[in-house]
Amino acid sequence: MNICYVCERKEVENLLDCGLQPICSRFLKSATEEEYRHPLRLGQCRVCGLVQVVSPIPAAELKPIYDWVTYTEPQGHISELVDMMIDLPGLTKESSICGISFKDDSTLDLMKERGFKNVWRIDLRSDLKIDDSKAGLETVQAQFSPPIVSKIVEKHGRADIVIARHCLEHSDSPVKFMKALRQLVKPQGYVVFEVPDCQWAIEKHDYTTIWEEHILYFTPYTFKQCFSFLGFSLIRFENFSYPLENSLVGIGRLEQEAVPFSPIDNILENEKRRMLAYSKGLSKKRAEFKSFFADYQQHKGKIAILGAGHLTCAFINLLKVKDFIEFIVDDSPQKQDLFMPGSRIPIYESSSLRKKNIKLCLLGLAPDKEGKVIQNNKDFFENGGSFFSIFPGSKRFLDISK
Repeated sequence: MNICYVCERKEVENLLDCGLQPICSRFLKSATEEEYRHPLRLGQCRVCGLVQVVSPIPAAELKPIYDWVTYTEPQGHISELVDMMIDLPGLTKESSICGISFKDDSTLDLMKERGFKNVWRIDLRSDLKIDDSKAGLETVQAQFSPPIVSKIVEKHGRADIVIARHCLEHSDSPVKFMKALRQLVKPQGYVVFEVPDCQWAIEKHDYTTIWEEHILYFTPYTFKQCFSFLGFSLIRFENFSYPLENSLVGIGRLEQEAVPFSPIDNILENEKRRMLAYSKGLSKKRAEFKSFFADYQQHKGKIAILGAGHLTCAFINLLKVKDFIEFIVDDSPQKQDLFMPGSRIPIYESSSLRKKNIKLCLLGLAPDKEGKVIQNNKDFFENGGSFFSIFPGSKRFLDISK
């Protein structure tokens, strides 16, 4: 058995073996270039129910090789999040507000706009000793440790609130991460966590949610429960809804002693059943897509995917459908003439949809961006081409079960 990253019990059961997978940010310069691959396996803790990657990729390997690789998170709820923070007992305009990474910049900026004066963020170079423009959250979480934080506290003092948006799910050592946070926040201070909600994706058997950079896969239940293991009392929880994946926000207060964990048996069993069905469903989903794509190619025409991101990468590699995809469409200048990790499918600009006679273009980008992309490629649509999304949360979802 493997040890759970959060509750530290030897109760993690291996459920889903995805085989050797590439790193989604490592676009290839040629179709024959060698690439790093790592076993990607998901397990679930029988005690706390948390789904997690077994044997994560080392942070040094996860670091992007290109400095233009970026990821965006949902931002529509930031004003509500700031309202939640302002309402916390004891908070004043003089309170120290700290952010962990660049993911927190939008929240910190809004706090400044609301009149908070002591707002700051941990600096990669001067505080974490990271001098690399390519470094991301994989490096931040690996470097963020009690010895480092001790020096940060000497420099900045302890914070009343520490914000850590979209950082916890990247951590292969949440207990170490939390020990460092406990040093950074004042007694009775607050920590704000935000993570993706994976429950809906697991229920809908959406395998694009599996990403080597995300080590922990939270649902509302497992997210709430992790606070007690990590030494915080959960005082506020919100689930913000988005088409692709919801954002779970929890505000914890530092406790002198860890709050005892009390599993809710019926909910825990539901967590286990859901994940077991998800793990068993991958082979079925592969067969369904292969059958659909083969029939489409034979009777209607060629297929491409728009969006050369990690979601598209997961869709192709985990469902094993590379033989049915002609190319990937992406107008980002940096990605032109590169090849997708794993599948080695070439990346072309959107004009190739018409030039290469594509009939079905799958959308591998966030649903809220689909309308603009379709409008920019209306010549393809007006000449008989079809756009469908690979995501169940999109109104344009390609539902092959019908």
